[in-house]
Amino acid sequence: MRSKSILLMCALLFIIDLSGQQFKPEKRIYMLDATSSMNKLKVNNEFLWDVVKKSLETAIRQVGDTSTVLVVAPFWQSINEVWISNATNEGKASLIEKINSYKVGGKSTNICDALEKGYQLLDKNYVNYLFLMTDGVHNTSNTKSVKEVISNWSKVDPGIEVYGFYVMLHNAAEDDVINKSVKSNKNMWVVNSADINVNLFK
Repeated sequence: MRSKSILLMCALLFIIDLSGQQFKPEKRIYMLDATSSMNKLKVNNEFLWDVVKKSLETAIRQVGDTSTVLVVAPFWQSINEVWISNATNEGKASLIEKINSYKVGGKSTNICDALEKGYQLLDKNYVNYLFLMTDGVHNTSNTKSVKEVISNWSKVDPGIEVYGFYVMLHNAAEDDVINKSVKSNKNMWVVNSADINVNLFK
């Protein structure tokens, strides 16, 4: 377990510099691993699930542009929920309430379905930021491999502006095949450290 996971989350959620001119509103999509292990692993004596919830809450509250669309989709064996809110005060409050009240569960992590759902949520009318956040590796049966699903990133409609981040919240999520697959794609990155080059995200 890495004690710097909380720094990782803070970095991911806040370092995107959006001060430049934007011609399209944003859509931030968080595919969130909600398996039971998230409530067993600890970071600085705090459960990883609590760390992630606090980071997401802070990130949501910091969004100032009400045209931004926020999506959070907790998953384990399947996609359990898809919460979509505009970044109004009411919308943010509703989304934060859902995150804070959500209970983790399930023992299997279906990263293939989570990624594919994330692709489906992309919208050409927005600048999309897709985060796949997990503390482990894919361990459910699928007709496709994670490598194959990651490779489908290159098949996303070229008219969609999107930046993808495979967030490894714990060293149990590290996998050489996934690392190579993600890094072979344009505008998609593996993040496994708090030492992040912000220029990559622009």
